[in-house]
Amino acid sequence: MPKPPLEPTNLALEPLRAMRDEQRAWPAEVNARFPNAAMTKLRSALLAYEVSDRFAPFSSKFDDYLRGSAKLSADEARGLALFVNPKKGNCTACHAGKPDSREPTDWIFTDFTYVTVGAPRNAAIPAYADPSVYDLGLCKRPGIAAILPKEIELASLCGAFKVPTLRNVAVAGPYFHNGAFASLRDVVTFYATRDTNPAHWYPSDGHGGVAKFNDLPDIAKANVDVKEAPYDRKPGQTARLNCREIDDLVAFLKTLTDKGMQ
Repeated sequence: MPKPPLEPTNLALEPLRAMRDEQRAWPAEVNARFPNAAMTKLRSALLAYEVSDRFAPFSSKFDDYLRGSAKLSADEARGLALFVNPKKGNCTACHAGKPDSREPTDWIFTDFTYVTVGAPRNAAIPAYADPSVYDLGLCKRPGIAAILPKEIELASLCGAFKVPTLRNVAVAGPYFHNGAFASLRDVVTFYATRDTNPAHWYPSDGHGGVAKFNDLPDIAKANVDVKEAPYDRKPGQTARLNCREIDDLVAFLKTLTDKGMQ
């Protein structure tokens, strides 16, 4: 027999059950007449879930390493060193953590900012058959113009997407806002070689060059980060990460998977 749906047991999730039971009790027309009340209950339920241990168990090998109950393998340890090295992976520039802290909650692996990385266009998306269609990210977010500081131009946010946490990243594919990559190793390799070997990632422009950042209109391509490592490279230069280092970094990222998520 199939197993019944998993029932939340954490007391912090009680609002989920309350909202479910109340929705069963309320006629549909009542929910329709009082949408604000329904949304308030939904927000409360989501908040209760997000502060629960079930939402953030911190049960990965990396968390055990921080607590001193596990050791990283040689390749995982090298990967961690590359992750925090500002001249190599430089990953903590966006996927933040506190190198001097052994507390898992100090390693959320995001700084909650928005960045423009210029991921390749995903031709598998049906809407992208129209070359004029782009997902411009933050600059098209409803209401963003009204809250934007005067010193920031709206156009500078086009192509920017929120930095995701890397927790459970090894089981979170496909990657980027458009699902451009299915492989985590391809993502890391893209970061390392996007600027040293753009022809590997982007199509020809039809004039002997490369259509770099081809999932952005020309006006937004200037927003792509090309200054911070590992992006601060030119075609033909040595990438910040070689093949072995890419493998090591991927090995480290796999330690961020919570138990039961493999």
